[in-house]
Amino acid sequence: MKTLLKIATVIVLFLTTSCMLDGVKGNRNVITQERTITSDFDAISVSHGIEVRLTMSDETSLSVEADENLHDLIITEVEDGVLRIYSEKNIWSAKSKKVYLTATDIIKIKATSGANVYSENTISADEFDVRTSSGADVKLMLDVSDLICNASSGSGASLKGATGSFSANASSGSNIRANDLIAKTCNADVSSGANVSVTVTESIDANASSGGGIRYSGNPENVQKNSSSGGSIRG
Repeated sequence: MKTLLKIATVIVLFLTTSCMLDGVKGNRNVITQERTITSDFDAISVSHGIEVRLTMSDETSLSVEADENLHDLIITEVEDGVLRIYSEKNIWSAKSKKVYLTATDIIKIKATSGANVYSENTISADEFDVRTSSGADVKLMLDVSDLICNASSGSGASLKGATGSFSANASSGSNIRANDLIAKTCNADVSSGANVSVTVTESIDANASSGGGIRYSGNPENVQKNSSSGGSIRG
């Protein structure tokens, strides 16, 4: 056991050191630069630990607040209607790496690799899709008709507001926190130690397995529950 622990420790140290050697350190001189967006988009994809502050507005604008030597590494580009925000190299130390974005219409947000996306006001849409993975986190205020949220690999999603139908899928230690989201109907699936919490008023179809947990409130009239392999469902 001690030998295995030593080997694991060496591997972790090696991987950490490799990331640091391959990564870039910010110079802690934070500056803000405006950027021009020339193409239309209705989806956002964020990665590499970058934080995005999203405001819905009648106009579109984007500014980057980051250490001076990191600005050239932070890419903001539109491809096939998706605004992609990422870094060309790993940034292992920075005083700031934030993007302030105003947008007119958003129907999908994807956050991966430790990125964060926070909405400053309510996002309205008919259909809305949220996807998080690899330790990313989103906090969103929503007013949508149909909502899909998929979270995996230790990521998280905090959702507030209202929706007609809500489909929540969480796995691998992720967490969908939707207590402050009022849904009429909900279909929730969790597995592998993940958790979903939701407020639902009419009906819920809940499935939990492999240590996953679902908690619901709102006194829905129709409840269907299926749990296995240590999964739990509580109302």
